[in-house]
Amino acid sequence: MVKRIIAEAKKLTADLGKMTFRQKVDHLWSYYKGVLVGFVVMCMTASIIITCVRNIYAQTLIAGITVNVNLSECGMQFLSEDYMGIYGASNDKAQALINATQLKNVADTQSINENYYALMGILSLCASNDLDYLIVDDEALRTLMPQGVFMDLTEFFTETEIAQYGSMMINMEIKDEGVITPVALDISDLPFVDAFIQQEGNIYFTVVCNTKRIDACRDLWLHLINYQ
Repeated sequence: MVKRIIAEAKKLTADLGKMTFRQKVDHLWSYYKGVLVGFVVMCMTASIIITCVRNIYAQTLIAGITVNVNLSECGMQFLSEDYMGIYGASNDKAQALINATQLKNVADTQSINENYYALMGILSLCASNDLDYLIVDDEALRTLMPQGVFMDLTEFFTETEIAQYGSMMINMEIKDEGVITPVALDISDLPFVDAFIQQEGNIYFTVVCNTKRIDACRDLWLHLINYQ
């Protein structure tokens, strides 16, 4: 059995050596389709298993997402590895997650499906407590405000901090109640944004209203404002 496999491998190598790239692809697909498909399936299965095992043993310290924000790779690292180095160094199984998505006005008929699915994805992450904070642009802020996913920042900051960050606060009026609630912070002038986000328009920091990791979010906020 082993000798036959070795002989076939030598023959295949010799045959492929005489072919162009296109001919090699056609030959492999014609005669070894089943093997190739099986190999791909095996690799995909192994990848899924490895990912699942990692997720089982990994602890999420904090999870965030940028929406319509062009955050550089160094910025992504600052919010994940660098954050972990300061606030999660004692837990080698913990992770700080940061992802990115695009969300335009859901009324935009040119890309209504993409916008709808992006919105549903964000709302699902919030509902399942898999998202703690968002960094968004103007359009994403306007689109997400009516969805009720942002925390009242008077529950996040102390009275002293509210006074300190008052000029950065973005308020939302709750319909039918006449209540004005601060739900976002304009961080456009922070050194963090200047260093890691290259785009026009304002950038905002928000906290998800039902986060179970509010202390980690406060650490993340300190991480942002302390960047020099």
